[in-house]
Amino acid sequence: VIMKLRLVSINGDQPSWGTVVIRSLSSLFSFIALGLGFLWVGWNAERQSWHDMVAGTVIIKTPHAEPAFA
Repeated sequence: VIMKLRLVSINGDQPSWGTVVIRSLSSLFSFIALGLGFLWVGWNAERQSWHDMVAGTVIIKTPHAEPAFA
């Protein structure tokens, strides 16, 4: 909220709880692989980390602070 970032699915909708759980578990793999999954954002044209690609999500910047859950 402070950084005006929001997690959305590829089609722009709010991700389901299942998607969020998959993304969270996949982030462990991004971390275990020497953190390369997190750094992948710098090389990916869509600016997605490995766990975002697995879960079908993306982080977007919003023009104003939005609540995490609507």
